Amino acid sequence: MASSSSSSITTTPYTRREPKFLGPATKGFVMGLLAGIPIYMIKGIYNSPNGQRFNGVFRAVGNKAPRLGCTLATWFVLDQCIVCAIANYRQKNDVVNPLMSMGIASGLINFRKGFLSASKWAILTPPAYVACVLVQRGIESVLAANEIGEDV
Repeated sequence: MASSSSSSITTTPYTRREPKFLGPATKGFVMGLLAGIPIYMIKGIYNSPNGQRFNGVFRAVGNKAPRLGCTLATWFVLDQCIVCAIANYRQKNDVVNPLMSMGIASGLINFRKGFLSASKWAILTPPAYVACVLVQRGIESVLAANEIGEDV
């Protein structure tokens, strides 16, 4: 019988991690679709001639909202892949990984619009995310203080 010997490949929690991409893809598609409906509804009303506004709304929403959903689904999955790659490379799982991956994913998604657009989105996405998180935490703290009955 062969004795069990230690493997030369070391496994860490980052190499054993099983990413789930279906959840982010579904979340991104639904968010893009729900955000695209009112946006393209307004654009359909605005861009249609007077007698065709109702048809223009349905045509604009039906053609463009799924496109926005697919773009956001792609961004969410790409972001998840990059987070896993960065965590595996750095051997750390901290706050920096999602911020770097958001910038990289935004830059890659917008690279088809040119280098200037890609670099702009790669730079602006992480601070926008931090601002959204800070606003969310502020709202949560105000709501928690109101539940307790404290003055903020």
